[in-house]
Amino acid sequence: DRIYAALSGLVPVSTLLREVPIEPSMVDASTPLWPGTGTTAQNGWRAFDGDLDTAPDTLAAVSWIDVRLPDAAVLDGLRIHPRANNVARANGTILQGSTDDGATWVDLHTIGGVNDLRWYEFPMTRTPAYQRLRIYDGHDGRANLAEVEFLRRINDTTLLAVLVDEAR
Repeated sequence: DRIYAALSGLVPVSTLLREVPIEPSMVDASTPLWPGTGTTAQNGWRAFDGDLDTAPDTLAAVSWIDVRLPDAAVLDGLRIHPRANNVARANGTILQGSTDDGATWVDLHTIGGVNDLRWYEFPMTRTPAYQRLRIYDGHDGRANLAEVEFLRRINDTTLLAVLVDEAR
């Protein structure tokens, strides 16, 4: 009975999601910023810079933003904010993962239902651990996402703490 009572105090899994930290050195894009300014890394970083007024804008319609993680990450969700004035371009963009340094990619989630300028969160079934993640735009979206956040679940030790206190 005490365990069931403790279970009622647990928080929903959605409250345990935290952003995977991304640094500028981890990001690259398929092209420099339209109309050909800066570097590919600077263009890709615009999706992770925390500024809703910036967004990658590639030179090619089919494009990508690649993230090399220092440690493989298991993902539980994705948050995106579309680019202002190009909201619909977010639809059809695909989150992909690679375990072999980008030789092959697995589709993890296709973004859909984006029709307003706001944050969108997409829960995902817990993925395997991926060292590389990619935002792939296979249509005419030009990787136009103002912000991208990869989410992973932190461990919830709420029940463990209750049981340790009970054992004491």
